Amino acid sequence: MNPECKSLHFTTTEKIVAAIPFSTSIIIGAYGLWQISWMLTVAYLFFAYGGILLMMRYTICPRCPHLLEGNDCLNLPPAIAKKIIASNRKGTLNFHENLLHKMVKYGILLIPIYWLMPNFYLLIPFVVTYFVGQAIFTFYFCKHCKNTYCFQNKNSEV
Repeated sequence: MNPECKSLHFTTTEKIVAAIPFSTSIIIGAYGLWQISWMLTVAYLFFAYGGILLMMRYTICPRCPHLLEGNDCLNLPPAIAKKIIASNRKGTLNFHENLLHKMVKYGILLIPIYWLMPNFYLLIPFVVTYFVGQAIFTFYFCKHCKNTYCFQNKNSEV
């Protein structure tokens, strides 16, 4: 296998480590909202997972060499990810794509906070797992990423 192509693959451990903190924070947020209203919970889950799918479709994933050249994806099986992404997205993210990315990324955190504030036993793990997920991405995945169009890319070699 070409060494450049090998660097476009994620290990199973990396995929698990990437998924656990965000999934955990979303589940904690949804549980906290469930204690208030099942409708809030459904709306939050729709926002979180629908937003993630929209982000995958329109922002970073259509420009991702890990998916397009290495046939690998950190979030989903590559065959499914390739069906989700929009094929007409090229180059740097435009204003609307950046806005979508930031709204989903920070909305997942900000939406449940108001309702979780009275319950520190949920608020603290929610915030901690969210920021652990962000730290893992920022200090590990973003430092090794090959996606030159991602504004979070911290890889000095790209």
